[in-house]
Amino acid sequence: MSAACAAGDASHWRASLAGIPDLVPQPAAQQSRWKASYLLPDGKAGEAAFSEAERRLAAIGLRPSMVRSRGVRGEGALLDVLPPGITKVAGLRRMAAMCGLTLAQVVYAGDSGNDTDALLEAGRAILVGNAPPELKDLVRSRRADRDGSVFVAAACDLAGVLAGCRHFGLAVRR
Repeated sequence: MSAACAAGDASHWRASLAGIPDLVPQPAAQQSRWKASYLLPDGKAGEAAFSEAERRLAAIGLRPSMVRSRGVRGEGALLDVLPPGITKVAGLRRMAAMCGLTLAQVVYAGDSGNDTDALLEAGRAILVGNAPPELKDLVRSRRADRDGSVFVAAACDLAGVLAGCRHFGLAVRR
C-alpha cells in the first residue's frame, strides 16, 4: 500500500468502492483528496450498499471513518469516507485542546447528521433552521439533562449560527 493510501488518500477508497450498486458518488464539489462522499438510498438498499462498502474496505485492510448523515437540502442519505479517526467530533476535541478549552466550554453549530456527535459533546449546541427535524429532536432529547444547552435557530445557515451565538451571549457584531 502506498504512503498516500496508508495516510487516507480518498482516491484509493473511491477505487475500492466503485461499482457498488446504489452507492452513488456525490458531485465533484463534495469530494476532496481526503474525503470520498456518496449518496445512499434509504432502507434496505442503502444498508446493503453501506455493508458492502465496509466489507470491501476491510478486505483490503482499510478502516477509514465512515460517517453517515442526512442531507439538509433534499439529498437524502449521505456517506462520507474519511481517514481513520478523522471526524468532526475528533476535530472539535483537538481544537478545544489546542485552545486550552474543555468541551464544556465549546459551542458547536450544525445542520446535518454528520454533526451529531459534535453537537452532543460540545458544552452548548446550535442547530440552525435548515437542520432536519429528526436531528433537532435527537439532540434536544439526548441533551435534555443539560438545561439551556441547546439553541434551535429559526434562521438557516450562518444567520442561524449568529443567532445562536447571540443567544449564548457570545460577542457578535451586527
